[in-house]
Amino acid sequence: MNHRESPIQELTKLSEHPAQKQLFKMLTSQIEKDLIMCGIEWKNASNVTPSTLIPAMEIVINNLLKHNYKNDIRMFLYRVDVNEKLLRQIENLNVDEIVNLVIRREIEKIWMKYKYSNV
Repeated sequence: MNHRESPIQELTKLSEHPAQKQLFKMLTSQIEKDLIMCGIEWKNASNVTPSTLIPAMEIVINNLLKHNYKNDIRMFLYRVDVNEKLLRQIENLNVDEIVNLVIRREIEKIWMKYKYSNV
């Protein structure tokens, strides 16, 4: 994954890949797993599509920030394996930036799983 590309560009790559359905299912399953491991509910996760993923994640992150669940969001970002330097600067990031970090990292993880599971 190229870090200069936006999550939308990365999602477009997934949607153009021959295994698009499998990759997108892996992506949403990974996000849901990481949320559940942090005790965070992702409502309507099963209804998420490539075009609704970013807005759906914005709702999750917004709810965590709005309800002042700073520890929950930190735990989630730690679970996702977001860069520690960025994790320490969470207060300075807006919702879009946090969502971008999450989606980029989750896409990296599923690309690696997909790549090495088919060797």
